[in-house]
Amino acid sequence: EPKVNVDLEVDPGKEVLVGTANTPTVDVEITDGTGTVIYSKTNVPVDGNGEWDLTNDPDFQALTFNDDETYTAKVTGTLGVKIAEDIDADVYNELDTAYTLEIFAVVVDPLTGVKTYVKEIDLDEGETGTYVVLASDGKGNPLPMAEQPGGTISVNTGIDADPLTDNATRVDDYTSSSTITTTVGLEFKIKTVDDTSVENDELFTLELEEDWSRASEFEKIGYVGTVKSTIIDNDDNVKVGDDKVTVSDEGLVNGIKDGYMEAPTYTGADYTDTVDSNTDTGSITITANGTSVHTLEIDLSTLPTDLSSGGKAITWAFDNSTGTENKAIAIGSTADGEAVRVELNSGNTALNTNGTAPASTASYEVSISKPLDHPVNSTEDTFDFEFDVTLSDGVNTPDNGTITVTVEDDMPSAKDTTVTVDLNPAPVNLIFTLDVSGSMGTYNELELAKEAIENLVKTYEDQGSSVLVQINTFDTTATGNGQWMNASELNTFLKGLTPLDWTNYEDALQVTESNFVAPSNNGETYAYFLSDGNPTVEMNDKTTSDLNDVTEGNEQDGIDGWIDNSYLTNWNAFLASNNIDAIAVGIGTNVSDTYLKMVSSNIVNVDDPKDLSAKLLGTVVTKSGSLDFAFGADGAADGTGVKADGDKLAFTWGDADSANNLDEIVAIDKDGNPVAVVWTVSADGTALLGKVGIDTVIKVEAKDISTNPKYSISEFDKTSGIVDIKIPYTVT
Repeated sequence: EPKVNVDLEVDPGKEVLVGTANTPTVDVEITDGTGTVIYSKTNVPVDGNGEWDLTNDPDFQALTFNDDETYTAKVTGTLGVKIAEDIDADVYNELDTAYTLEIFAVVVDPLTGVKTYVKEIDLDEGETGTYVVLASDGKGNPLPMAEQPGGTISVNTGIDADPLTDNATRVDDYTSSSTITTTVGLEFKIKTVDDTSVENDELFTLELEEDWSRASEFEKIGYVGTVKSTIIDNDDNVKVGDDKVTVSDEGLVNGIKDGYMEAPTYTGADYTDTVDSNTDTGSITITANGTSVHTLEIDLSTLPTDLSSGGKAITWAFDNSTGTENKAIAIGSTADGEAVRVELNSGNTALNTNGTAPASTASYEVSISKPLDHPVNSTEDTFDFEFDVTLSDGVNTPDNGTITVTVEDDMPSAKDTTVTVDLNPAPVNLIFTLDVSGSMGTYNELELAKEAIENLVKTYEDQGSSVLVQINTFDTTATGNGQWMNASELNTFLKGLTPLDWTNYEDALQVTESNFVAPSNNGETYAYFLSDGNPTVEMNDKTTSDLNDVTEGNEQDGIDGWIDNSYLTNWNAFLASNNIDAIAVGIGTNVSDTYLKMVSSNIVNVDDPKDLSAKLLGTVVTKSGSLDFAFGADGAADGTGVKADGDKLAFTWGDADSANNLDEIVAIDKDGNPVAVVWTVSADGTALLGKVGIDTVIKVEAKDISTNPKYSISEFDKTSGIVDIKIPYTVT
């Protein structure tokens, strides 16, 4: 049973008389929590220490004191003979808790610094939570910090505290051991983890263990036990935006930067021709999550599978030029090579380094290196293709954006050409580079060539043209004197030629160039290169000591092929600078077009040498000039159906869009009346023949249509009465 101790004190200024003959006494009255008096005793003696003892009182011993109930002792009495006034006893809680220990989270006002102690707290990821265990007195009154009793106590964390509700994980979500030992009245901290995962808010609980180190010093200790902390997720899923760019076939080699073009028969929707470049750049928005490495990659599976270039399917693959797939670069290729390229972030998949925030945008580039096939053939149409890019932070769900690419078309363009044919023909200059190698005597080829040259000259003269001729010959080496000759001088010169040795195309070209002297008659100049075989020797350009040295028979110098590129470059420049039309003539079947085409794109093949004169006469030109058209980036149609050209020819005389295209050709006489001409066009579309009855009145040919388009008029009959002809032509 408890001992009731009440200190008797006198307020300052009160008198107390004390004598040995006087014995102080008190009266004690105890009431329970309901106010009922359960004990009363008068004249209880007080000893010299100011204490009295009720334990030997049977009435007191019979009392029962219940835990957690408040009892009040009213004590009155005297000290000695006289006391100024009665002294009221203190109120106390007999058998009640001495201290209550409770755990709190600490919230500090950022403006005032005042601390508030709460039972629930929200913490952002990366924020540190502050906690403390505080003691209250036996009556539940919080003790000031200076009066906290100290001593250590254990705090359980997380699922060790509340396995039913806690979903935060130690180490991954907050830094703490499963049990923390702290001192009552002293704060301790727990830091949350700032991760990059997008997740729901997470909870962890702190709970007191009933193991205060000073508990044995007191009759009873109370524990009030938990604090709940919610970790607020501060992460967002990454996001990547959409964008659009436009590229045009017009920006490719030979592209025609002409704006929008539409064929007369086209009935589809118009569009706006906005760009002339085959490359375009764009920028997509990036919403990042933290500073982990973010990657931006092309989703190869979303690139179109129905694109083609030149009729050949385009397939996609990541760039592998470094030996490793680069998912920031996708290349679309045909069997002929790369056609289109997509490149993100200058070819880097990583947008940032770890620990640095990515930029808010990422650049990209789309370029085409070959024309892409368009669905409509009769106008400059557009089409779109799309692909996705994927943004990832390496932790959360990636996000996809879409890039749309508009591809503008390019198409051929053509303009009218007006030609005035003078019935008094202009002078003509003919340059012959004639093969006199040994093989030219096998089937009398050289003699047939002499005859053909003289007949060609005579034909021009019969038309009324004055003709000058220059001859260069070649076998193992070439020779020429640069002299312009008339028909009589030509006949004398040709008689002295005989078949000799090997065949040297390189020297034949360079000697023709070096011997050329511009004629004084201001006439059109035509160069004829005649040979019956492929080159068998060449200039030995590896021998620097003798620039005139040639290789041994059937041996090359190891530079390029039988005709080194340097010779071809010089030859083509020579023709262009002097406005000379070249014709390469192959005599017999032992000469390859491969070599003849190096000399000129205008080739005349004479399988039977006996036909050489007739073939050369077919080249006689009354008038020639340029045709003003271009095929554009798609190039010329090849007529095979491989390209998306509708199986059309690159060039044909007449209006190809008309059902009877040659009916559009109109010939009239001096009185304005139509001339009844029957027109036929060659299978390749380049030669147009006009006849009145059985007589040919005009022949018109298109030449070099893919490189430097020209026309030539030959076999024009002055007696036909025709004074004006309108000839449409179509390019595809």
